Amino acid sequence: MLWVLIAGIGKEIFDLFSGGITDIWDIVVTVAGGYFMWLIMQI
Repeated sequence: MLWVLIAGIGKEIFDLFSGGITDIWDIVVTVAGGYFMWLIMQI
């Protein structure tokens, strides 16, 4: 599941460079969501 989080972060970083600084919140949401899903998978 960790690769999903890494891929999500990579995508958001790419979007950040192509779309501007306003996408930082999307990065925060992606990281938080990915981490939450990872925690669920650990149970």
